[in-house]
Amino acid sequence: MQRTASSSQDVLPPGFGYGGGANRIRRPASTGATPTRRSRKAVGLQPFSAEEQMKSEVYGPHNLARRPLDWRRDFTTLAEKFAAKLPGYKIRSEVKEFNDPITRTAHELLAYKNRQEPIFVDLRFAPQRTLDFPLLNRRYNQVDFDQLATQPAAQDMRLYHDSLPWYIDIVQRCPNGITVFDVIRELYTQLSVPIQDRHWYNDTLTPVHHEKMSREWEARVQRQAEGYNGVRRVDFLHGKTIFLGLKRGPRGLWEIKTARWDKVEGYFEE
Repeated sequence: MQRTASSSQDVLPPGFGYGGGANRIRRPASTGATPTRRSRKAVGLQPFSAEEQMKSEVYGPHNLARRPLDWRRDFTTLAEKFAAKLPGYKIRSEVKEFNDPITRTAHELLAYKNRQEPIFVDLRFAPQRTLDFPLLNRRYNQVDFDQLATQPAAQDMRLYHDSLPWYIDIVQRCPNGITVFDVIRELYTQLSVPIQDRHWYNDTLTPVHHEKMSREWEARVQRQAEGYNGVRRVDFLHGKTIFLGLKRGPRGLWEIKTARWDKVEGYFEE
C-alpha cells in the first residue's frame, strides 16, 4: 500500500533545516596539500559557485591536491584500491578514530530492515519536503522526534556511507541522549555542506567519479530551484539519497542505508 509523504505543514521542531548544528563539520587548517605540491592533469566538470571557489585553496585540473586529510581512512576509491597494492602505499587521514564498545540498538523509527523501511526521506532537500515514517501509519509529531535514537542512550554517534568520504558525527543536544530528530537534522545539515575544490581536484577521484557527481549535482539543483549552488557532500552519494534507516556497523559505527529515488519513486506522490 502506497502512502503519501507528510506535508511541509507537519509539526517540526524550531530551527529544523540547514540553519543549525552544534556538530557541523569545520575544515581543519591542515587539510589538503599546498597548491604547489602536485601538478597533474584531471578531467571533469567543476560546478562550484564563485563564492565557494574564493573560500577554498587554489586547485584545478592541472594542479591536483593530494588525498584530503578530512576524508575518513576507511573510504577508498577504485584508484586507491589499486594503489594499495604498491609497496609503501599508505592512506592519509587526520580523522580521529571512533569506537563505541557498548552494544546499542537503533530506535524502530531508524532501524533499517530489508522489507519494511522505518523511514523515508530524500537527503538532498530539507526533510519536511519528503519525510515520512511508514511504521507509524499516521502523521509524525514532536513526541516521535523526541524518542531516543538508540537503546541504551548514546552521547555520540558516528555514521558512515560507503560512497561518502566523510563521517556524520552526532552529539547529544538534550540530557537524555541523541534523539531521532538529532539524527535526521544532522544528516541533512552535514550533507548540505559545500565541498572545497581539493575535494574535487585531487589525485584520488577519477573522471568516472566526476561524471557521476556532475549528473547528481545537476539533477539536484534542478529540483531545488535554487540556482547553481555548487557541489554538496550529498552529491557524493551518486543518487542514492533516499534514507531508509541505520544498520549497526563495526566498532559501534552506524551504516547509512540509502536507495536511489527511482527505486522508491512510487512511494511518494508530489
